[in-house]
Amino acid sequence: MDFLFYIDELLLTGLASLIGEGYIEIITRKRTWDRTLTGRINFDESCSEFFEDRNTKDKREGYKGYVKVDGNTCTETNCNNRLIQNVGMCRLEEEEKHIFTMFSFHNKLANQLISNNLLRYTDDILGETVQNGEYILLNGRISHECMKSYIDSLKIIIDSFGCDFLNKLLDKGCAMNFNIISKILDNIYDKICLNNTTDLILTCGNKEIVLTINEGNFLKDRVHKFDNIDCNCNILGKVIKHCNQNENIHFLRKTGQQDFYENLLNKCIPYFDCLNKIGITPPVCPRMRIDKNPYQIVPISIYI
Repeated sequence: MDFLFYIDELLLTGLASLIGEGYIEIITRKRTWDRTLTGRINFDESCSEFFEDRNTKDKREGYKGYVKVDGNTCTETNCNNRLIQNVGMCRLEEEEKHIFTMFSFHNKLANQLISNNLLRYTDDILGETVQNGEYILLNGRISHECMKSYIDSLKIIIDSFGCDFLNKLLDKGCAMNFNIISKILDNIYDKICLNNTTDLILTCGNKEIVLTINEGNFLKDRVHKFDNIDCNCNILGKVIKHCNQNENIHFLRKTGQQDFYENLLNKCIPYFDCLNKIGITPPVCPRMRIDKNPYQIVPISIYI
């Protein structure tokens, strides 16, 4: 079973929207049922009775006349109105939630690349048949060479011993001292560390490949980039550059003036030979560029 220790979430989710069905972290399905029971009964009764009795008498006595009217009216009304109403409602809700992790995204993307015949392999890159923009799955070993780590080691030496102490180890007549060198190294280091990206060298057969990684993608900072040095690793990535005979990949390219800073750094490195006077071997400078038609790959994932 493979152990995944590096994954570029931003690149992975971006590719999922292009190759897969889109970027989905959580799927929520909600079902709602409403059941309503309504009953209504209305009784309306009305009874009305009307009775009128009239009696008229006309009497005359002499020249006088009398009219007598007796009237009796009786009205009886009976109204009965009854309403019975019953309302009942039942609601049932169900929610189903699926959470997709980056690991499931990775597995799905890899399978889609394979099924769509979009994935190239180690033999293809050794035969130099892989073009820019293609996806590749290869196996190789990560080298310890790293310009960022080398400059960091030089900075640690200056910070530990101090410029005053190191300046005393220099021969007289030197054009620079460690105060100047410290500022130069700080400037170079800040430039090549922008956005937390760095370059690693992957040895794949007789081919050297530059991996441009982001150090924040190593399992949420729980794994270091050099934890698996000289171990066989599988890399799923995207080819962003294939150099021709006249091109190279320079490890100081993020400075924007790679040739200038290469020359400047080469002027500073011999000053650290003064450490030999106190029995300390200075760190070895790695290569500043890769020639011989190298590939540059941005890893989507690295696993062993």
